[in-house]
Amino acid sequence: MKKYTIVSILIMFLLICSPKAFAAGHWAEEAMETLISKGIIEGDGNNHYFPEKQITRAEFTTMIVRLLNLDIVNGGTAFKDVKYGSWYYPYVMTAYSNGLINGVGNGYFNPDGKINRQEMAKIIAAIPEVKSISASQSAIQFADQNSIADWAYPSVQLLVSTKLIIGQYDKNGNLVYNPLANAKRADASTILARVMEQTGIGSEIPDVPTGKTEINVTNYPTDFATVVQKQANNSPKVDGA
Repeated sequence: MKKYTIVSILIMFLLICSPKAFAAGHWAEEAMETLISKGIIEGDGNNHYFPEKQITRAEFTTMIVRLLNLDIVNGGTAFKDVKYGSWYYPYVMTAYSNGLINGVGNGYFNPDGKINRQEMAKIIAAIPEVKSISASQSAIQFADQNSIADWAYPSVQLLVSTKLIIGQYDKNGNLVYNPLANAKRADASTILARVMEQTGIGSEIPDVPTGKTEINVTNYPTDFATVVQKQANNSPKVDGA
């Protein structure tokens, strides 16, 4: 039979009971907590936020609309695959009406598709307050800069110049952007927190009450439709965006 010291028992208790047991040391924790406090990003109904979960185009669009505190547009038609009555319809229509999104072509938005890093940059660069940030134009110096699409290059360059994006180091120590990599909730939260810091956007949004926060690094436990159903049955409302 194993013997446990009082210290080891105490450590196990803290790991189990700490509301941030999964968040310890996660690089996006502070940024995510900033967005959580404003209701820009929400969890699964149990205060789990899952920074490593890849984010969809509809979810990221929802975050943008909330960040900008835009008046919701709940009518009209913009995309063939964004139907009235879907949870994301008013957010997509609001973003479209404010010139923040254009879709993926041929009249489609692909709301459930994962958003990649250069698509995310394109949307962020369309925010008027981001365009107004005073900064000298900086050259892109990512090792993989030739992988950035022509249509996304000016947006990425703007975000580099304003230090809203910094890049990542690959296993060989090269600074890269990974434009085609699917963005995670941690990626999106970090950049939007920088937008808030540099522009003051979101400062007028009142803080929302939250319970114990677990920024869980495991996979998201339910599909988004399940989370939407939880939204209808929970208070305060949650939608996993």
